Amino acid sequence: MNKRPVPLGARAFDVLTVLLENQHRLVTKEELLDSVWPDEAVIEHNLVVQVSALRALLGRESIATVPGRGYRFVAGPPAGVEPTAPPAGPPDKAPRTNLPPLLESLVGRAADAALLATLVRRNRLVTVTGAGGVGKSQ
Repeated sequence: MNKRPVPLGARAFDVLTVLLENQHRLVTKEELLDSVWPDEAVIEHNLVVQVSALRALLGRESIATVPGRGYRFVAGPPAGVEPTAPPAGPPDKAPRTNLPPLLESLVGRAADAALLATLVRRNRLVTVTGAGGVGKSQ
């Protein structure tokens, strides 16, 4: 086994980490983009470049592509390393998103919320109108 260090960029390292943490399943492109670039809007080509760099380092067959869906790390463990058991289930962490966290309540809108709840129980269809940014989608 060759133990010399190899250069690996931070983003490629992050992609490899996500693939290794999920090596027993397909990791979608969206999952990788959200994990590696959590607070940035990036195009899919950035992911393609990082996977290409990893394949150049680890071998073309090390990462399988599922066209239109994502990637799977398929290389076996290095010689002399025992493989680990598959994880028991998906991680218990909330998915990352660029959306703000949901508010627990609408400040100053208790009466409006109560009226809306009553209308929704009584009618099949309720339309809420108002200016943008006033909390209609809450």
